Amino acid sequence: GVFLIFMTLVGLGAIVAYYLYPPFEHGVLRLALSLILGGAIGNLVDRIRQGYVVDFINTSFWPTFNLADSCISIGMVLLLTFMLFAPRDPPREAANQRPVPDGNAIADR
Repeated sequence: GVFLIFMTLVGLGAIVAYYLYPPFEHGVLRLALSLILGGAIGNLVDRIRQGYVVDFINTSFWPTFNLADSCISIGMVLLLTFMLFAPRDPPREAANQRPVPDGNAIADR
């Protein structure tokens, strides 16, 4: 119980820090982090209030789960998809470098 609460707080701190100070801003990244953050907070509230996480959605074809678990899962899928398929920006050093003209205007074009 205490270990899971502590690790959840550490994870929440890391997500909030990355959410506030990302290396780049993108809507999908913010949505994914928001879903993970919301799900983790929901499970943390259950764990602190009741000592366990309440699973309340029961289907006949899937294990019982809750909305917080769904948010965490969807957020992780979005995050992994974003990390795999997001366009990569060129490094800033290479983008800012321009060739130095050597006096030959035709070759520099």
